[in-house]
Amino acid sequence: MKMFEYMAAGKPIVASNLPSIGEVLNEENALLVESDNPKMLAEGINKVLQNRDFSAKISHKAFNDVQSYSWHRRSGKVLSFIGDS
Repeated sequence: MKMFEYMAAGKPIVASNLPSIGEVLNEENALLVESDNPKMLAEGINKVLQNRDFSAKISHKAFNDVQSYSWHRRSGKVLSFIGDS
């Protein structure tokens, strides 16, 4: 749930490049860094702080992507599935 909140916040996301995170985040909507590597995390944070265009691009994409995970959309998918059964 936190990841969706981060995406909705409209701020750049720096996250570990893990399979579970990769189900939602990708190189277009976040900066993914090697997990358990503090140096890479620090470099990622510095990149989003120093590169405003990059930060704006991934933030905007994450915000747009998270719209498909809203409770309204999810409930619609569930109701559609139930109706098809």
